[in-house]
Amino acid sequence: MLGAIDQVHRHTGLESAELLAKAARAHYSLNEDKKAEADVQRALTLKPGCASAHVMLGLLRYKQDKADDAIAALRMAADEDKASTEALANLAGIYEAKQQPAKALEIYKEILTRDPNDAGAKAKVKPGGK
Repeated sequence: MLGAIDQVHRHTGLESAELLAKAARAHYSLNEDKKAEADVQRALTLKPGCASAHVMLGLLRYKQDKADDAIAALRMAADEDKASTEALANLAGIYEAKQQPAKALEIYKEILTRDPNDAGAKAKVKPGGK
């Protein structure tokens, strides 16, 4: 996928915040965090409200042991894209890792308001869920 994104940019000179966020995700999955960071920053320069770029920023910040910055970025992403649950799922995971189950439970409930069929959130919210 990275090759295709690079070709679009190279041949057209166009940059899209969403394409840059996808490139950031690809770089992140390859542990190329500096490239992912650069893609995220370019995406947010083009479109400060790009939810997918904020998700990637949150993942990068969490990987850098900056949980508070990760939480802020993921909350921003969740607020920008009310249809998506990706940012919220990552946010809940961070709260669980920080031993804050009450906050994680709040987030899982928020996920269910967006997607009542989300199996992962249902498992966490039902009695006996962790």
